[in-house]
Amino acid sequence: MKFPKQTRTFCPSKQCKKHTQHKIKLLKNKARPKTKKNALNSGARRIFKIMAGYGGMPRAKAATKHKQTTKQTFVYTCDVCNKSHVKAFSRLKKANLV
Repeated sequence: MKFPKQTRTFCPSKQCKKHTQHKIKLLKNKARPKTKKNALNSGARRIFKIMAGYGGMPRAKAATKHKQTTKQTFVYTCDVCNKSHVKAFSRLKKANLV
């Protein structure tokens, strides 16, 4: 789907509070990082202990159905006050700024 690089929309910052010209930028959606803190929590330690040696998983793996599309996130930057705000758009396979 094609979107304009600039649009006139409402600016929610304290300075403006009116419709002004905004520049639009598309954010890249990244996966959440796995931290060391969560890797060694008590549930993970229990699973590793059960999985050690012969034998399989302690419980069946859930069948996950992955979504085909992602929710696109746009950053709107006001030309008057230079404040940015984020708006999420519905699910799209591809978003282009024209």
